[in-house]
Amino acid sequence: MVAAPAGAYISASGTKSRGVQRMRRPPNCRRKHDRFPLDASHGGTIEFAFPDRDGALCSMPLRDVSQAGLSFVLGHELPGLEVGDSLDRACVRLNGREVRGDVLVMRLTPDASRGAVCGGLFYPVDDADILTMRALVADLETADLAETAER
Repeated sequence: MVAAPAGAYISASGTKSRGVQRMRRPPNCRRKHDRFPLDASHGGTIEFAFPDRDGALCSMPLRDVSQAGLSFVLGHELPGLEVGDSLDRACVRLNGREVRGDVLVMRLTPDASRGAVCGGLFYPVDDADILTMRALVADLETADLAETAER
C-alpha cells in the first residue's frame, strides 16, 4: 500500500494528487452520489449542539461531502454518540457557503472518541439549503473536473 501525505488522495491506480478528488463508488455500493474528500486547505467545518439542541456547540472539520451526506473528524470525544443518532440544526460551512440541516449518524469509526470519523446522511432544512448544498457540490465537482483536465 502506498502511503500518502496528509491531504493527498491516492487513486485506484495508485497515483497521488492533492486537492479535491471524486471518490468513485464501487458497483455494489448503496451510494447514489460521488463523495468529494476535503483536506485542511478547504477549511470546511460542521457545527452542531451536543448532546442535544441545547447542548454545547461543537465545531468539527469536514472530511468529505456528497449531495446526500458528509463525514467529519471528531475534534474531541462525544460520549453517548451512536449510530442512528440525529444531530439536529447542524451547520455546514465550506467555500464561503453555509448550509443548515440535520445529520443522521450512519457510521462511527471506530467509536465516538477524539480523532474518529463520523459519517451520516445530511437533510437540509429547507429549499434554500437544498439549493446551496447543490451549488456547493457542483463547485467541488467543477474543481475536480478542472484538476482532472490538467493532468
